[in-house]
Amino acid sequence: MATSCDKSFCSNYLLLNLEEVGLVDLFRLLFSASLEHRKFVDSSASIEQIFYRRWIIFMSIVVQKLLLSVAKPLAWVGSTIELWLNLVRINGGSVGSLLLNFIRGKKVVKPDKASAEFVSLIGNIDGRVDFDSNIRPGDERYHAQLAMMSSKASYENEACIKSTVTDHWKMEFLGFYDFWNGKKVVKPDKASAEFVSLIGNIDGRVDFDSNIRPGDERYHAQLAMMSSKASYENEACIKSTVTDHWKEKATTQAFMLCDKDLDSDTIVVAFRGTEPFDSEAWCTDFDISWYELPGLGTLHGGFMKALGLQRSSGWPKELTSGSNNAKGNSNHYFHPPTAYYFIREKLRALLHEDSRSRYIVTGHSLGGALAILFPAILALHEEKELLDRLEGVYTFGQPRVGDREFGKFMQKVVSDHHIAYHRLVYCNDVVPRLPYDDTTFLFKHFGKCRYYDRHYDERILQDQPNKNYFSLRSVIPMTLNAMHELVRSFTIASIEGPDYREGTLMRILRVIGLLVPGIPAHCPVDYVNSIRLSQAYGDVTVKEKDA
Repeated sequence: MATSCDKSFCSNYLLLNLEEVGLVDLFRLLFSASLEHRKFVDSSASIEQIFYRRWIIFMSIVVQKLLLSVAKPLAWVGSTIELWLNLVRINGGSVGSLLLNFIRGKKVVKPDKASAEFVSLIGNIDGRVDFDSNIRPGDERYHAQLAMMSSKASYENEACIKSTVTDHWKMEFLGFYDFWNGKKVVKPDKASAEFVSLIGNIDGRVDFDSNIRPGDERYHAQLAMMSSKASYENEACIKSTVTDHWKEKATTQAFMLCDKDLDSDTIVVAFRGTEPFDSEAWCTDFDISWYELPGLGTLHGGFMKALGLQRSSGWPKELTSGSNNAKGNSNHYFHPPTAYYFIREKLRALLHEDSRSRYIVTGHSLGGALAILFPAILALHEEKELLDRLEGVYTFGQPRVGDREFGKFMQKVVSDHHIAYHRLVYCNDVVPRLPYDDTTFLFKHFGKCRYYDRHYDERILQDQPNKNYFSLRSVIPMTLNAMHELVRSFTIASIEGPDYREGTLMRILRVIGLLVPGIPAHCPVDYVNSIRLSQAYGDVTVKEKDA
């Protein structure tokens, strides 16, 4: 059993460490109830007698290892596709125009990933950036549309988001932020420091001891000694060491905007979700690691880390100067701020400026999980004023984040503070059906589900149909549904108008959906359509018989 850090902040836990997984050891998990001899399992329980739970752990690790095994080629494919799509788009909008410009000797504009013109894969799949003019402020669907369009925009770079918010939506852009999740470290580039001094050759260690973290009484001593040793190198080598080895990469992103109204302002916090070609982000969805927090319930470990769970201290109400900068500026500990603490401080300041303003929190996919976890930690910290000013939480294709106890805790929170929780699920979207939920496992959705079928008709349900996706009984219905969605992609524009036309990329995904129906159903395009085309946007208190 691995023991990587102090976990006294939680009563029970189960953590999976993929770096420690060996093939033989993994298969032993299936035939032995002992967890303490499994290096890749860090658990408060030494024995797991229920075979089915061990099988779920086994499958979770297998899927994650497969995803990580293709991480680099998958990222390369995604980056290449994105660059090609942007190259074509900014040079005439078609391959023919691009080739014609090249033949005529005209300058071919190269895409700049940091520019407002560069659009992500999500943005290329669904190029709509303007709101539906039929859904105006005061319409019961307006906040849902604002939340969904913000969630979709969160996949773009900062310049693109700012342009969308200010130029298209005519709203105030408050900022785009990178956050640290305590997990992913930038790998060193060996080619960036060819020349190493004699001191560096005598002692080639450049990375910090991972067991000595910010807050440890030895941390400053380690930082000072490693800096002193690095001072013997040339400027390029020192720069590479500091930026490539010591700086931990931000892997959680969010942005904030303000929708100004004559009566009151609405601040939107939008968390970025799972990017299509990011294997590590998909691993978070398939991971079943968890922590049990007294009074709160059992919560997904990966989602909590992405929001800002503090190593060894959990969720302290206030951060000390030795852990991170709660005000949000990157500090001398070489990592960006954590999402929860930074956003909480920003909201405190913004809401203090206008006593009438309120805010909503939203996200698609992983972003949806972070969106619903945010008020949960506010409640844990008894942030009554911030909870009272929270208008609603809107999630789209959100994975499960906690157990039944957590659901009961959150039901009381949203009821006591009159928070509208809208969990939207489109058809066979795979992500809301992860991590696995059954009578022997932990993860459960809570509250009502706004479920949309392929006709974009809404039903208010306790949970989405086929709640776990991986069901043999559902294979044929899901495949038939995917066939209908493929046909619909060629007909919807003629029925609903040109704004609903699906491009080649989305149609390719629809074809892939014949094999894996849950993948195209997770795309934002169907969630945007669901809000715009649904015949009713019902009250979530309406009780209907489960599907």
